[in-house]
Amino acid sequence: MEVNMPNTHLTVFLFQSLACTVAVVCLVRWYLLPALDKLSCWKQMELLFLPFLIRFVGTTTLVHGVVAPTYSAKCAQVASILDPLNMAIALAAIFAFRAHSRWAVPLAVLFLVEVTIFSGLLLWVDGPTGWLEGLQGHWYVATIVVPILMVFQFLVFFRLIKHHAELKATAK
Repeated sequence: MEVNMPNTHLTVFLFQSLACTVAVVCLVRWYLLPALDKLSCWKQMELLFLPFLIRFVGTTTLVHGVVAPTYSAKCAQVASILDPLNMAIALAAIFAFRAHSRWAVPLAVLFLVEVTIFSGLLLWVDGPTGWLEGLQGHWYVATIVVPILMVFQFLVFFRLIKHHAELKATAK
């Protein structure tokens, strides 16, 4: 699919995504991480999964008028299937972390793998910028929601590495 997005739109998209990412990183670094460090590793992981409960938002690409008719049907299909799946895995991980279950870490890893596959599929089905064509009302998701969730994905990954031994040793 050839992208007909004007360069100004791509520039605005990149600026907004970067600005949101920087803002979220600052909030996380200055306020969230110091607060998380006061909690148990189980509670930290549980809380870090909460933002992913909004992953159902990808299904909005199926709603007429939210995205343009030029929006990729392949991208809409990928988002409408894998976004809710990601939300379901995140919810399962929250329950597992709340219960200190031995399934918590495997669910967290499954979550991270699924997110990576989801992102890769979006880039693969229509190229690196194909999914941007026709975003319309879905623009806020790509420039605000995705950067926020991306930062939290990295937090989950790094906190999982940091606390893996303790989580494993104290799991029920």
